[in-house]
Parts: sequence; C-alpha cells; structure tokens
Amino acid sequence: MTEDKSTGISESNATPTVVIIGCGPSGISFLHALAYKRQQLEEKGDIRGLSKLPFVTCFERSSQPGGVWVSNRAVVSTPKEFDALENGDVETSTDESSSSEEESSSSDDSSSSDDSSSSGDEKSIADEFEESQHSSIPCELSTNMYEGLWTNGPKEMFEYFDYTLEEHFKHSLPVFMPRQHILEYILARVTRNNPNVFQNHVRFNTEVKAVTYDSLSKKFVVKVQDLLTNAKSTLYFDKCIWGAGENGLQKIPRSIRNLLRKENFLGRQMHSSTAGSCLHLVKGERILVIGDAYSAEDLTLQAIKHGVEKVYILSRSGDGVCMYNGSWPYNKVEMLDDMVITGATESDIHLTEAKYDFTSARHNLVCGGKTLNLEGIGTVIYCTGYYINLSMLHPSLKYPLVNEDYREMLVEDLHDWTMSENSLTETFGNIKPSFKSICCDELSIYRGLYRGILLSNPNMMFSVTGEVDLPLWELDVKAWLFLAHITGDFQLPSKQEVNRLNTQLVMKAMEIPTLRYSMDMNYKQAWKELDKEHWALKWNDPQIENFEEDRFEFLLKDFSRDLYDSGYPVNIGTTEKLNEKGKLIIAMETECQVARTNLDPEDDDDRLKTFFDNVDPNKFISLHTGHRAVPLKKPFILIDDNDPNILKADC
Repeated sequence: MTEDKSTGISESNATPTVVIIGCGPSGISFLHALAYKRQQLEEKGDIRGLSKLPFVTCFERSSQPGGVWVSNRAVVSTPKEFDALENGDVETSTDESSSSEEESSSSDDSSSSDDSSSSGDEKSIADEFEESQHSSIPCELSTNMYEGLWTNGPKEMFEYFDYTLEEHFKHSLPVFMPRQHILEYILARVTRNNPNVFQNHVRFNTEVKAVTYDSLSKKFVVKVQDLLTNAKSTLYFDKCIWGAGENGLQKIPRSIRNLLRKENFLGRQMHSSTAGSCLHLVKGERILVIGDAYSAEDLTLQAIKHGVEKVYILSRSGDGVCMYNGSWPYNKVEMLDDMVITGATESDIHLTEAKYDFTSARHNLVCGGKTLNLEGIGTVIYCTGYYINLSMLHPSLKYPLVNEDYREMLVEDLHDWTMSENSLTETFGNIKPSFKSICCDELSIYRGLYRGILLSNPNMMFSVTGEVDLPLWELDVKAWLFLAHITGDFQLPSKQEVNRLNTQLVMKAMEIPTLRYSMDMNYKQAWKELDKEHWALKWNDPQIENFEEDRFEFLLKDFSRDLYDSGYPVNIGTTEKLNEKGKLIIAMETECQVARTNLDPEDDDDRLKTFFDNVDPNKFISLHTGHRAVPLKKPFILIDDNDPNILKADC
C-alpha cells in the first residue's frame, strides 16, 4: 500500500473546504443545497456571497450515490462479509456493552500540541487513532433497502420544493411509492441542472478510515483508503459533515442469537437489512420476526406477498407500528407481546411469558406464566435496528449517544415539576418523572450538540434525522442549515443559551402525554400497567389520536425553526403557530395512523387490505402543487413490484 499526502484545501483562505462522509441522502442534499445557493447568488451578482461558499469533497464507500436507498449496492467487502451475506447469517461483533459509539466524546483534549503533524519516531494523534481502529471496529456490512420496499410514509412528506414528483414522473401518483422510484427522484433532482455533480465532488469506492482535528492548523485530518487500489491518502479540510447514515452497523441481540445456536436451531437467521434478497425462500414457511417497528411491518407484508404460511411478530415493549395494525392480509400474522425466547429445538422456538420493565429496560419472567411453542420455524429475521457508526471519528469529535450528563441537568428543573391536567390525570394522578432516565432522543437533543452542530467544535456537523417523520425533508433542511452555518448566515447560540433552550423544549414536551410516554420511563411504566380495557391502551381511541396530533404538532413547530434559520424556501408556520401547510402535514400524518388502526380483522372487505390501501388519497395534497394523490391500481398485496406501470392508477 502506498500513502501520499495531499491537501483538500485551496491556497486561499477565502474559500472554506468541507469534507462530507457519505453520499447518501445527506451528502446529496448538501451538494444540491450548495448548487442551488450558488445559482441564486450568481443570478443576483452577489460576489461576496459567492466567495463564502465552500469547496466540497464527499467520500462514499460504495460505487454509487444513494446510500441505503440503493438496493444491493456495490461495496467492496471483505471475504468474511461475503460469506456472512451468502449464508444469510449476518452479524457484527458489536455489543451493547462494548459498542465503539459509546466512547465518551470528552476523552482527549484536541487542544494539545500533540495534534500537530509529527516527525521522526513520534506519531500524530491521527496516526495513533487510525491504528487503534484496526482492532476496535466491528465488522461493518453494507446495509441497503431491499428491492420490494415501499415507503411507509406518504410521498407528500418528502417531495422537494424545487422539483416536484409530478414534474419528474409526468403524472399523478399514489400516496406511497416503491424504493427504486424514490431513489430515481432523489438523483434526478440533484443532477438535472448539474449533470456532473457527482464526478466533480464525490470520490466513490473510498472509505474514511479516521478523522481527527488539528487544533494548531484548525484543520480536520482525514485519512481515506481507495477500496479498489488500497491506496491511502491524508487530506485536510476546514469543516466536516458526518452524513454516513444512522444504520451503519446492524444490531442483533446476542442473547437470542447465541441461545438459538446453542440449542442447534437449524433455521436461517438474518438481519432485516439483508432479508430482502432472501424473502423468496420463505414461501410456505412459518417465520419469526423479532421487533415490531417499520422494518418488521415492511418485511412481513413482503413475506406475505411471497407466500409465507405464517408470520409471528415478537414485540419487546409493545410500542411499534405493528402493534396497532388492526389487520393483516389473509390473517397470516400473529402478534406476540409480553413473551421472551427461552429455548429452541432444531425447528421449534419456545417462548415464556414475561413483563417488560421500562424503568430497568429488562424483561422479568412471570412466575407460573404461560408458555408457547412455535413449531416449524424456518427463518428468524431480526428487525432490531442499528448502531450509528461514528467509529471513524476521534472521540473528541463525537457526541454522546447516551445522554447521562444531560439527564442530570434536568433533575433540578423537574424536581418540583407537575404535569398539567389532561384526560389521563384522573387515572394517573401526579407521576414523578424518572429524573435519571429521561430520554431526549425523541426531541433529537444530545449533550454537546445543537441541531446537528458540535458545540465543542462547531466546524463538526452531524446530519441526522429528527422525530418529525419527514426523514428526507429533514435531511434536506439540515443541509441548508449547515450551509448557512458555514457561510456565517446562521449564528450558534452560546452554550448557556443552548442549555436553556433545550431544557425549555423538554419541559414543554413533557406536557404532551404521548411525548412524555416516550421520554419518561416512570410515566410509560404506569401507562403499560393500566387495565387492558382502558381506553389509553386502544390505539384507535379518539383521545389517543388527539394526543398524537398534539405530539406531531409540537415536533413540527420545533422543525419550523430549522426551516426559518436555514432560509429554506418552504414555510409551514412558526414555533407558536402553524400555517395551512403545517396543518395539512398534520392532517396527512393523522390519516396515515388512522389507516393502520382502523383496519378491521372481522371485516371481509379488509381481508386483503393494508394501510397502503386504507388511506383516503383525497386527503393527501402536495404542499407545492396542490394536486391530490390517486388510488393504487390494485390492492397492495396483489401488486407486482416489478410492474413498470406500478405508479399509474389505471387498472
């Protein structure tokens, strides 16, 4: 291997240089925001504004843009990775107790003079950090979306303001769309006015091995490796945007995997990210899906399309979308809640009743509880999520994924706090918050991070989605906010002001029952212990729907800050009041939830229906054109995903 040292910066300090890690939706959105802003400034003749625009280099491990939206993307992998994919038994060595993401971001003080380039036998911090990665990084697999995947959110929630879906596809569209058409749309938007954008800014088949910060030169030291030639390079940049996606490493519960292996279970075991290419194998099988969120729902519906005999969905906490799906096609799905795997044979899996304790995050077996034997299980699919992969970053450049310190900050503010009265007050009374387990992830609040910008080093930015259920749009807005930050058009508040704003946001969020449910484990535990006939445990109860509308409105108002501060050309209102576009978004989000909960397993008309079919397309209206969605051409479960006319409404 050869190592050459070059620079990623221009001679002039007037042009800041930016490195982007990853060319998925985050990297693509930033490249588009930069091009759009440049065109605006050129039309105005704003020379000063143009001089502040950065020069961007993006590194992408794959051979093409799109990130996880690419199905079976070409990534240079190790033989071990190929073997794992071939056998359908994909795992990483990552463990909850040893995940590299859990390193403290306060480990090393990058202001030390050791950060500068070294000579002789001395090693720079960049060299030492890169060497340490060879033994500590778990096996990273190329995660991607499978061929048959459809969006489980409406297209209106991610349509771009400057290039509408109808402009691209030339006809009206149904509410939901397949993966491959979304990717086509994302790429067309960024290349239609800039056909060479990827050639000019992206180095494909290139992996970022280590990123450190040299406090003397105030540059990011980025070590990369060409995966085709193995050549290494060291480059230097003024700013760094991490946009590698939040599903970098597959999360598989070791306890379950090891138990099934110990009991010599012979069925396939695979993670949801690689299951798509194997679904044709489940025809006539009985399968177990572990996890109850969106990927479990997606894969279950695809398995039914492929002729599966039966799908068991095992839920840990009973909170995922699968739990409030009122009906499944052909009645082929059985939900399993309050159960854990306790044994297996070559083809069977044994479960025992257990109760999940949210305050301790543990299952407790029920003494004398019921047992269940799942016979003839051919495949187990782990829909258990991902670890975010920040392993290429030096600890001083990371933000903590577990907010213990921030929780401690809330103790004083919440000590005498009492929730305002609502329709659950009579049932719950005054539940004291669990001070040390308040979860701020729902609000995308992390200690040391403000709206994706690292407070200890504001030149470091993280493109991650929030909780507004607008993922592609959120990443697009985040790109605009980062560009405004880089050009000086957005000013960071002080650390004290950030703490005040974040604490204020948490206090307001805790007033909304379903938001507090996701944030406060004491409140969630009390909710889960309600009598099963209580209205609060019925997902389709009107009062729950009202709580959810309040929750989404709160998060959407918070999102409006980014729209305003970034200069994004779409207005949904303010943090105090949403406008008609903002209210329309809430109405469409509500319709999506109702479409799941209102499916009736006793209704013959719902026998083939999924939430894809149960939405009213007339309620889905483009924010940019005002045009309404059209119905699917046939029931979703009967649609051929390879049909070239899949998006046309005619039968």
